[in-house]
Amino acid sequence: MRKKDIAALFDRLAEAMPAPKGELEYVNPYTLLVAVALSAQATDVSVNKATRGLFQEADSPEKMLALGEGRLKEHIKTIGLFNTKAKNVMALSRLLIEHHGGAVPRDREALEKLPGVGRKTANVVLNIAFGEPTIAVDTHIFRVANRTGLAPGKTPLAVELALEKAVPAERKLHAHHWLILHGRYVCKARKPDCPACVVRDYCGFKAKTTLEAAAPKAAKGKRPGFDWHRDPITRETPVTTTYRNTQNVRRFLKAACGEDFVFDRAFMRWVKDGSRKTMGDVADEWLRRQTRSESR
Repeated sequence: MRKKDIAALFDRLAEAMPAPKGELEYVNPYTLLVAVALSAQATDVSVNKATRGLFQEADSPEKMLALGEGRLKEHIKTIGLFNTKAKNVMALSRLLIEHHGGAVPRDREALEKLPGVGRKTANVVLNIAFGEPTIAVDTHIFRVANRTGLAPGKTPLAVELALEKAVPAERKLHAHHWLILHGRYVCKARKPDCPACVVRDYCGFKAKTTLEAAAPKAAKGKRPGFDWHRDPITRETPVTTTYRNTQNVRRFLKAACGEDFVFDRAFMRWVKDGSRKTMGDVADEWLRRQTRSESR
């Protein structure tokens, strides 16, 4: 994308969203750090529901340790991988007290040394809590950057570095929020809302959707045996032959974890290996693999 088009793209986003904000709820840098760590492979909505009561009881590392891991788990048990995340929150709280006087460090390297904190989490904290012009690349920003041609890259780090070079200096502070909100609500993974996109004339995506394409298709005479909306999958749903379909697994994981998923063969072999498991087991296994991948 040309430099002048990038500047115009951000001008449009700024006009549409003059004061963009993250959707995670927090009261100080510490609670922001905890909320972002809990949000890994989870929706902001699910994290906010869990942390409203939690942060009333524990809004500092000292209070979190006093609360205890057991009580913490009670608060966050609706979030995927809550056992692992609870251990990480307790461990990072302890390290903040031991090495940083209970304060959240304004340093990426120091943040990444905390349990459960990767580069993306560190960038979010630096940007929101301290006003640093960092750009945390999540699945939405990764998609928007590649789809539009703004900052193509094969990995989140490659996209982040490309964005740092491409985004005008005066737009870097809010770039993260503009791009993530645009990806979450307009440039969606399965069906981007191109007719409603304010930057569509600068976007390099060739398969743009139209108003006609967005119209609902006429119902066919034969009713399918499985319908996602009629027969929703829950965590307790057994992984039978019906639900081993990749599309159904992706839909469930998107609903449960709030992300867009690219399946590798090893994961789908695990899903289809024939052992008795539930869709909840599938979600937890995916989250475990994502956590291991981000911590590398």
